[in-house]
Amino acid sequence: MEENLFLCYNKKMKKLNHYIIVCLILLLHVSLLYPKDLVLQKGKIKVKGQTYFYYLSDKMIEISDKKGLPVFNKNILKEKNTLFLSTGFMEKENSFFVIKEYFNNQLYSLKIVFKEETKELIKNSSSPFYTPVIFSFNNKTYFAYIDEDFSIQVIDYNSTSFVSKISFKTPINSLKYIKNENKIEFYNFFKGKYVKIFIDIKDLILGKKIIKREKKAYNREKYKNPLLYTENGGFFGRKFSEYFSPDYKKFLGFGDSITFGYINRQEAPDKGYIPRLQEIVDTQWYGGKVINEGVPGEVTADAVNRFEEVILKYHAKYLLFHEGTNDAIFPNRFSVSSILFNIKYMIKKAIDYDMIPILTTIIPRNGKWGEGIYRERSIEISNGIIEISSEYKTELIDFFDIFLNYPESEGGYMSLMSDTVHPSEKGYQLMAEEWFSSLKSIPPDVPIILSHKNTIDSVSNTVGIMINLKDIVDPDFKRFNIYYGEKPDSINNFYKSVIERRALIILPAGKYYIAIKSEDNYGNESEMSLPLKYISYHLFF
Repeated sequence: MEENLFLCYNKKMKKLNHYIIVCLILLLHVSLLYPKDLVLQKGKIKVKGQTYFYYLSDKMIEISDKKGLPVFNKNILKEKNTLFLSTGFMEKENSFFVIKEYFNNQLYSLKIVFKEETKELIKNSSSPFYTPVIFSFNNKTYFAYIDEDFSIQVIDYNSTSFVSKISFKTPINSLKYIKNENKIEFYNFFKGKYVKIFIDIKDLILGKKIIKREKKAYNREKYKNPLLYTENGGFFGRKFSEYFSPDYKKFLGFGDSITFGYINRQEAPDKGYIPRLQEIVDTQWYGGKVINEGVPGEVTADAVNRFEEVILKYHAKYLLFHEGTNDAIFPNRFSVSSILFNIKYMIKKAIDYDMIPILTTIIPRNGKWGEGIYRERSIEISNGIIEISSEYKTELIDFFDIFLNYPESEGGYMSLMSDTVHPSEKGYQLMAEEWFSSLKSIPPDVPIILSHKNTIDSVSNTVGIMINLKDIVDPDFKRFNIYYGEKPDSINNFYKSVIERRALIILPAGKYYIAIKSEDNYGNESEMSLPLKYISYHLFF
């Protein structure tokens, strides 16, 4: 009995050891094969009951069997401006395939490689192709892909003619063919989150937008305030953001590994910009907490899914935002339009919660990931961030320009970098100083006139006006500046400055409009308050 158990156990251990050895061979093979390549995708392909492993890098695709022996191997090391997008098995050709994209002068072509043959699917498109998939239906082969306009395009494989198009109002990404269910799976931005979507192949080919969403409950209970909610979970007639009171002494650093703190591809949060900015805030500001919410490897689609939860967790007034660096190096997955949509959504959400965002362009990469399509995408993303900043009138730090054009006399761009993407200690120090410079240039809040009433000046017998202003809680606030004018669009005459919330205004007889600006210790003035109409006249008695 014991001998039988031992033999059974021994067989299991041998099988387990064999599996471990195969895995180690695969890992070693991949590490040797792609020592410097970016692995865009990796996974399994099941073909006729057999399992194959694939590794898709920016320069090479290899499909191996369970023993680690390659059954399909293609590379584009000698082909410039070419990118592998997806891979799989094509029943019709009885062959593994890889789809590749060629880009030149803003025009894109799509080709499929199988066995030793290559077929051109689309030529000279103005839009890149994202996560193309191949599938069969009614003995015909099709392929589908996502474009920059949040649409799924379907093309007939044999004739390469257009079949159908399904458009969405919000971003979609990551097409995947579910063969056993005859469905296409992807992710769609829906109600502030990226959720999984399914569409039947038949509906996709017919261009019918009949979709099913994977439901995931959002944990509203975590942040539920019983004083603000009704019994059915709604608010008492006001948005939750109206009850949100951000703390002027909290600075939320939100981003990826550059925010978290990495040097030479190693975790170094104690040497990143967060602790350096904390030291500046403690010694040159009014104190406060600089919060590290950097997630290494994050893309903006993941950032969106956690963004509101992070805001509600910290109640910070200032948002130090640096996202998009990782998105740039996934040209096979994320469209530039979807990346900018995500960034714009998060900035608008922060403003809705009365936060003050500071946007930054992304730091340029060096090496091969800073060239070709990767550099083009980095520039497009950075230019889009500049436009978003202009639209929402936020502070902007152009890190792309600051890093790339750092003076050679001071060491140049490379002195600011520790590897191909992460800053050096010098680079992080520069970031901290730039963040602080932007913080200092942010004007204080716009004053709010809570109440006003007429009053009589006993000396001149003139009717004046007493105004009561809302407190400015910004620790950088210095004083209120009062302006007046004879028309609401020309309130440009300075009257006086006051520190207190109450102010008496007495002007010569006439009709005036009064508005207030707040000023901070660095001389920054806010926008004007809403104008207040005031008629001054003499009393003759």
